[in-house]
Order: sequence, then structure tokens, then C-alpha cells
Amino acid sequence: MLYSAAHNAIVYKTDAPLSIIASVEGARPVNGEHVAVPATYSNIQALRALALEVPTPMEIDEYDWPCRGIKPLPHQKTTANFLVVHKRCFCLNDMGTMKTLSALWAADYLMEMERRRGRRLRCVIVAPLSTLASVWQETIVRHFLGRRKCVVVYGSAIKRRKQLANDVDFYIINFEGLGVGFPADRKSPLTGLAKDIKARTDIRLGIVDEASAYRHHTTRRHRAARSLLGGLEYLWLMTGTPTSHGPEDAYGLAKLVNNANGESFLNYKQRVLMQVTQFKWVPRYGAASEAAKMLQPAIRFDIDEVKKYNWFPSCTKTPRECELSRKQKGAFKTLHDQAVLEMESGALVQAVNEAALRLKLIQVVAGAIYDRDHMSHDLDPEPRLELCREIVEECAQKVIIAAPLTNVLNLLHRKLDGYEREIVNGAVPAKDRAEIFRRFGDPNNPLRVLLVDPATVSHGINELVSASVVIWYAPTDNSERYDQLNKRIDRPGQRNATTVIQISATSIEREIFARLDGQQAMQGLILQFARDGLN
Repeated sequence: MLYSAAHNAIVYKTDAPLSIIASVEGARPVNGEHVAVPATYSNIQALRALALEVPTPMEIDEYDWPCRGIKPLPHQKTTANFLVVHKRCFCLNDMGTMKTLSALWAADYLMEMERRRGRRLRCVIVAPLSTLASVWQETIVRHFLGRRKCVVVYGSAIKRRKQLANDVDFYIINFEGLGVGFPADRKSPLTGLAKDIKARTDIRLGIVDEASAYRHHTTRRHRAARSLLGGLEYLWLMTGTPTSHGPEDAYGLAKLVNNANGESFLNYKQRVLMQVTQFKWVPRYGAASEAAKMLQPAIRFDIDEVKKYNWFPSCTKTPRECELSRKQKGAFKTLHDQAVLEMESGALVQAVNEAALRLKLIQVVAGAIYDRDHMSHDLDPEPRLELCREIVEECAQKVIIAAPLTNVLNLLHRKLDGYEREIVNGAVPAKDRAEIFRRFGDPNNPLRVLLVDPATVSHGINELVSASVVIWYAPTDNSERYDQLNKRIDRPGQRNATTVIQISATSIEREIFARLDGQQAMQGLILQFARDGLN
């Protein structure tokens, strides 16, 4: 392959020139064994579909890589160009390699190319609920302000339909939201939002973040995605952990992008798994390779490859939002009413009273609260727990989950029973604690999740670099412990990009995290809570 910038053309030496001429617009023979092709982005896509080497279209068109405060990295540009030339593909880059911006650059480029051709291309982004605003909307607003518009499609069924009617470039929606109006059976017609999406011929690009949510191909969620996303001209699935539960996960993802190459699940399962008991299947030799073949075309950068660019990201702090359960909302209102009464009586002037209410607040949002007899009561915090599970699934490395209360740690241990996990708090003897740290520090040990009280692991522990993520399941009001625990993973010996994830459901939690990051005092926090309530 030879690219001529002077002629903006690609030249191939080939034994089968007619296959190129018949498939690519403007292709013509040159000197018998050569074919020249105009280097338009659509031609480059067609050539790549023929498995031919192609130049990078975004460089050819001198794309300007809009970004604020950062410099585009080589692996990000490579990823964006890969997405542009593959209409339906997988981006399997590791967590922390900034694939969100790569996908948005690629989408922005396609939108401009289509505009030049007199056509409108809009995009639907499907992502976890907790990332709609904090990751996708924030990234679009920050880097594409004045250039692209977006809307988060969330709320009641009526509200979602109104949001979808907005004249924007990106519609950002969660997995369950995409299925609003999609029938539970296979015969009823689409209604509401699902019908509206299906009817939109201008929505031609779909980006699915954390696409492993679609690994089960028999679910209603997957059927909705096949109906609403499967027919789009462009579909990019992004996940750093495509087969976290085994090679069978690849089938559901491939079913969306390439119809699993026409293969049935039963046949694929028998190819990659071997039945050893009535209910147990294990991967066959070479199963990982077969799964990789199913997930094609694909690009992947892991964090070690990114290091060759002499770049390593600082610890990233990422907010993730969830909702309160019904019981949590009731307890939150009761606590708010108490704060209002104490504020009006002047009792909140005493620091001890404010600290006590702050501790109760943390218990409520965490979903496990002590009564006067120090008995713990669960508030069914399933939305927060489900978000925790989602984040663990997103992570290829081990994970630390921090919560400042014993009853919350016990709740997490009971509810996160799908993972090998251990609690580390003041009740764990020093000898047992050392053994837990040894197991957690061993990358080959199955201990996957460490549930920690930040007071017990914030100093002098080096084994925690085996984790790349700290999830703050609930905030602490101690900035020193917060900062020190975060530094346990962001220190010498760490081989991966590190992320601190702050889970919140209320404005007061977000304020606590803002003060922790700014190393500000918590004084007056409950007064603000009494004024603002649940926001």
C-alpha cells in the first residue's frame, strides 16, 4: 500500500484488482497490476472491509483533536482511527487508557465527514447509569463545548421521549433506559422510547460503554439492544474485560456486532467449553483464542503497552452516581427533619452534635444504620450495591472497597458473595490481617476484593498496589485517612493506572468528597444538609 498526499490517493499492487474496483468508489486500474483509490474516509472504510492495509483517515484530513488541558496520546489517536475505519467493532482497551475520549473524537470526525456529504449523523451512547453525566456528558461538555451538544436521556418515560426529541449530537442513555418501551414478549410491537429510537434514521452510530453488560444474549436487555442498536450503520462496543466470567461471554457481545458470525450459542459453547460434571463446564485448551476470534475486528491497548509512550496517568478520581432505595429515602428524610430541628434549637452549634449527625448520614447513604442499642439494620441499598458490582466487573485487577463502619463492611461481605473477598478492620487480629494482605498482594491468589475500614489500612502497607481501584462505597469524614488510603495504590510498585471511585446518591455526599479532595474541614456540613435536604 502506498499513500500519495499530493494526489490524496491510495495505490495497491494486487493480483486481484477487479475485487477492489468493484467494491470501492472511484477505484481505477493503473499499469495493469496496480489500483489507485481516492483516499476518502468512506473508501478507506470499504478497503478495510476487504482486509486491506489503509492509511489513517483522521491524519489525512488533519483532524484537530479537540481537548482541553491534555495532549492526545498516540494510543488514543490509534484507537480513534481504528474506530473510524471499522463501522462495527470492539474497543477492548484497559481501564484507565482514556478510551472515552478516543471514541468521542472518532464520532466527532464521522459527524463532520457526513456533514460535508450533506447527511446528518447522530450518536446514541449506552453506558452504566452512574457514568452518564459524570463521565460521558462531562467529557463532551469539557472538550467539545460549542462544537457538539448532548443530552442525558433519563427520568420518566415521558421525560425520556422529550429528551430524545432534542436537537443534539449525542444521546446518552443507560442500559435499562434503552429498553423502555421494548416488549417483554417477542410478539408485541415497540412503544414509547424504544419506538422513537427505532424510527430515528439520523441516529446511525451506537457507542456501548462497559459492553460486558450484554454478555448474556438471551435476556430482554440484549434483545432490546439487538433491535435498537443491531441495525445501526456504526456500532462500537467498549470494554476492558470482555470475558471476565469465561470465554462464553464473548458470544453475547459478538451477537450484537457481527451476529456471532452466524454461529449458534450451543455450537460455540461446545467449542470453547468442556463439561466435567452435570452442572460444571470449564474452558477448553485454546478457548481464549477462539473467544478473541469471535470478538473481531478489535483493538486493545493494555496499560503496559501505553507505558511505552513514556506516559503514566496520575491517580484519577471519578464520581459515580446511584440512587437511594425506598428505605434509605425514608431514613434520609427522618435524618433531615432531625437536623432541621437541631439547627432551629441551636444544638448543631455544638461540634459533637454535628459529628454525630454526620456519622448517621454516612450510615444512611451506605445502607446500614445502628440503633440506640448498637444493633445494625439494613436499608436495602441495592442500587449502591449493584453499582459496586458493576465497577468490580469493569476492573481487570483487584479492587479495594472502603467504608468507615463495621456494619457496612459486614453488609458488603454478605451481599458481594460473587467474589472472593475479605474484611480488614480493627476486629481482625494482626496475624490474620498480615495473611490477608499477603494473599491480596499475590496476583495469582483468587482473593479479588478487599473490604476495608480506612482507619486500619491507611499507613504502612505496601501489598495494596495489587489493586488499581479504590471504591469509596461511602464517604469518610476524615481527610487524612481518605488521602492515605488512596495513596496505598498510587505508590512505587504500582504497574497500572489507578482510579479512586466516589459513589454518591446525594448532593451532601458529593460535598463531602469535594471537601476531602480539597482537604477542607467538615464544619458546617450538616447545616448545609439541613438547608438542602435530598438533592
